[in-house]
Amino acid sequence: MGRLPGRPAVAYGMVAFIAGVASLISWAFGLVIGALVARQVAIQARERGLRLHYPLLVASAYAGYAIWHMGYSSSAALFVATPGNALEKELDGGVIPVTETIFASWNIWTALISLLVITGLMAAMKPKEGRDEVVEISERAVADYHDSVARLERELGGARRRFFGRTRAAATPQSS
Repeated sequence: MGRLPGRPAVAYGMVAFIAGVASLISWAFGLVIGALVARQVAIQARERGLRLHYPLLVASAYAGYAIWHMGYSSSAALFVATPGNALEKELDGGVIPVTETIFASWNIWTALISLLVITGLMAAMKPKEGRDEVVEISERAVADYHDSVARLERELGGARRRFFGRTRAAATPQSS
């Protein structure tokens, strides 16, 4: 997935979009997936010579997270849908089912439009070539990543290679 974007704007938008979709599934899933995708995109881009501003890539992941409350783990929606909640007396019907909050068409459309706007905004924020400084992921972070992958492969006895095929770390001899 990290190799998909061919231009910086696509990379920033893609990270925001993936983080947003993951956040709709669960707020925690969105945080983790957003961070992992941002790092992987940054590593793959650096290795291909595509210059990405790493702070903006990370910000894109967190921007996608902004819509978590419209998804399955919406605290407010789940709270008012729970019988016996503290607001039950104030609510005319006692509880508000998730079909009227999380799964309501207005919420789905709002989440979709918000996700598209966030994706577009993050892509539009790309540094201007020749004018803005680009701070890429560090060589050290990339090297640490590849060292971790190689160490994991050694410790698992090649299990990753058996399941996922040959990796860059497996193809490149590592000196210890």
